[in-house]
Amino acid sequence: MSSLLPVTGPDIQPVELDVSLTYTCLPGDKKGVVLASKIKRKKGKKNKQKKVSTPSLPAKKKKKRSKKKAARSMIDNLEVATSSESVLENPQHLDETYQQLKKRVLEKVSSLAEITQVNHQISLEEKIKQILKTDCDTFYLVDLSTIILKYKNWVQHLPRIKPHYAMKCNPDPRIVGTVTACGAGLDVASMPEMQRGLDAGVAPDSMIFANPCKMPDHIRFAKQHGVKKMTFDNANELRKIHEIYPEAHLVLRILADDSHSTMRFGSKFGANVNNGEAEELLKVAYGLNLQVIGVSFHVGSGCQSGEAFRNSLTLARKVFDIAQSHSHPMSFLDIGGGFLGSDTETVIFADIADSITKCIDDMFPGVTVIGEPGRYFASECVVLVTTVIARRERVHQEEGQHAETYVDYYISDGVYGSFNNMFFDYYKPNPHPMKNGEGATNWSSPIGGSSPPAQHHSTLFGPTCDSIDVVCKDVDLPELEIGDHVYFFNMGAYTSAAASSFNGFVPPKSYFIIS
Repeated sequence: MSSLLPVTGPDIQPVELDVSLTYTCLPGDKKGVVLASKIKRKKGKKNKQKKVSTPSLPAKKKKKRSKKKAARSMIDNLEVATSSESVLENPQHLDETYQQLKKRVLEKVSSLAEITQVNHQISLEEKIKQILKTDCDTFYLVDLSTIILKYKNWVQHLPRIKPHYAMKCNPDPRIVGTVTACGAGLDVASMPEMQRGLDAGVAPDSMIFANPCKMPDHIRFAKQHGVKKMTFDNANELRKIHEIYPEAHLVLRILADDSHSTMRFGSKFGANVNNGEAEELLKVAYGLNLQVIGVSFHVGSGCQSGEAFRNSLTLARKVFDIAQSHSHPMSFLDIGGGFLGSDTETVIFADIADSITKCIDDMFPGVTVIGEPGRYFASECVVLVTTVIARRERVHQEEGQHAETYVDYYISDGVYGSFNNMFFDYYKPNPHPMKNGEGATNWSSPIGGSSPPAQHHSTLFGPTCDSIDVVCKDVDLPELEIGDHVYFFNMGAYTSAAASSFNGFVPPKSYFIIS
């Protein structure tokens, strides 16, 4: 297409330009679609213009421009958009370390579920269509390779910190088995979670009972099975533990800086360090002859800044010093969770992790350190696939405006199922439509110069009879028919764990793949 761009000013004439737009996929292992444009001045008589000399930029400004260019380059390396055409895994990432971890994973979880080994050249939608042929219209596609690669990434950037997977995030035995086969421990909050960990073959010493307010029966279960490490943040909990399990190795949960997080925990858990509460609790523990081995904290779910970890580590260091002053040196630190499931343009795991590692090395030499990542492992490895089960059209017209058609789609999962995370975890669904059948148009990644299909204002409802069962409201989608599909990325964290069977709609089945 061509466009006449009017520009005003002295000695400046309008210029006619040819502008071409194309869609291309990101190269290599990058996922996404790039809208590229080419602008060319139309051939013809050129307007003679007085040449204006442009002074060179001062050195200072040149440096600033260089920094901006570097920042743009860094952003280009992020996963800026999701592409259904991208391969499931980049073969360059499947190195010898990956292969060794994969072998351990398969040895541990192959007996728990059928795991399909996929060729790295298969696209996501190709794999989805293979499963749809089995007449399963709603399912989780779980890529165990993603968990393995996440573990590799954790070890690279947090080498001193042993991850203890937060089972509450997604207790599926295959996911638990994968992350623990790689070498992680478990963060458990109850007797059933401890039992699942034991069933997965996790040693009691590789679990931490990270619930500051525990049921007495659950403490007895921990004692019976040798799960010694457990947290506390109040005197009543100390007395309860003293009565039931005085041999426990206790970890003081302190009030952390959770001001940078989507979901704060400070209103419920954590002893204040600055007002003396933490020190008083230590005195109570020492008076009861209990062994306090260290400190734990949690910066809140979905932490957006490394500053929260740095501030909390400073508080933890104060508690270590207090314990030392009472002749009870500590040797254990639990930095909790709060890590995002995937990078954003402003929050990058590697940056936060590297700053944590530096703080740990500076402030806690020789100390055993663990973390409690949940969504970091579980979120990105799961794609939820749903099917359009019904639809209706509504005409909307405001006074003096043209009539517009709104389309309501009813899909096979909703807020009482997987999308409970919208209420409990602040998840914002981003639907990806897919036509039913072989050879259907791929809407997610237009190729070459093809134009995207026409969009309609749409709402996605879940399958139940409740009017609050709304997955997406007022989103633009192409025309969908009954039997077409809509899938969603990052659906492994806090989805199936809290899904119900309300109205008789059972949670989706899981299909497991590995590269």
